[in-house]
Amino acid sequence: MYELVTQLARPSVILLIATIVSAIPLVFFAKPCSRRQRVLFRCSFGLLLVLCMPVVATLCLGSLEWRYPLVTSRPNECQAIVCLGGYLKPVDPAFERQELGGDSIIRCLLAAELYRSGPAVPVLVCGGIVEYPSETTIADAMSELLVGLGVDREDIWIENRSTSTHENALFGAELLRSQGVQTVALVTDALHMTRARRCFEVQGIEVIPRGARHRAGSVVFKPDAFIPALTRIGAVDETLHEYLGIVWYWMGGYFDQQEAADEPSFVLANRR
Repeated sequence: MYELVTQLARPSVILLIATIVSAIPLVFFAKPCSRRQRVLFRCSFGLLLVLCMPVVATLCLGSLEWRYPLVTSRPNECQAIVCLGGYLKPVDPAFERQELGGDSIIRCLLAAELYRSGPAVPVLVCGGIVEYPSETTIADAMSELLVGLGVDREDIWIENRSTSTHENALFGAELLRSQGVQTVALVTDALHMTRARRCFEVQGIEVIPRGARHRAGSVVFKPDAFIPALTRIGAVDETLHEYLGIVWYWMGGYFDQQEAADEPSFVLANRR
């Protein structure tokens, strides 16, 4: 239900549909448009152009990202690093194996850098199977990448059942509490950090935010920042998706109460 709502509520989809619908009588039937149709067309098309402006995309992303600047060190009180899974590309017969998406790779790069910035601490990777059919979980794929980035295999903890941010925190906190870990450096997209941080905190875990994959940058008011580009509206869609996620979790009570997982869902040491 949540995914359906967020897909239908994308600004690009809503405005594009409104623009097309309002233009149909004029384009296909050569009929004069009513005043209401003209207003709808002008407003929807105008808003579509505004949302395609690079400066608007930067402001939207920055509203969530700027509070979590890039930090590649961890304080002494950090007992573990938690890296949340992102995207795992669907199975394709043309390839021999599944590949991690760019967001997952960037998160792993930061987690590995944090791991090397001080004495070795456990690195918990969270993420189950979210694309079917698949035999690989996001957490398992990320753990292999972390090993390649220099993280000791025995320092990797795997939570491979979660399919949402809420479950990342629910199942991940279960493992952390079982090992006496109370303070963690949380690695996820800076855009996603507000929701993820709150989910872990409600489970009793103290979070030190370490945002990755920053895309907002600083606002530069140059002429080309106001030239519409269709590729930029995706950032607006992503930002609204995240705000809707925050509201959805708040309405669903995920920010208000601690839950208990029904069964173990983790591996303490990834030895092969």
